[in-house]
Amino acid sequence: MGVRRDVLKCPAEGPRTEASKEGENHMKETTLSKITASVRVAKGMAERVLAASPNPQWTEYELQTIDEWIARQGVKLDRSEAIRRLVELGLKVKK
Repeated sequence: MGVRRDVLKCPAEGPRTEASKEGENHMKETTLSKITASVRVAKGMAERVLAASPNPQWTEYELQTIDEWIARQGVKLDRSEAIRRLVELGLKVKK
């Protein structure tokens, strides 16, 4: 004689299972939101650090020289644009 599986199932098991699944989903959403917030904060910190120095491996002398070159130009430039222009000038001289 076979055992009926539906008889062995406890009636309290259904709602408890649903509650635990709901709790797990809430936990996953909370964890995901914390991770997302942490990533957002880390990105912001990295952007602030990199904005102060476009290339952290450059020496203070090199950055000062670039800043002096910028000051001699007739237009306002940020370091990134100045470096692009200097590279362009250097490449034209090589030709």
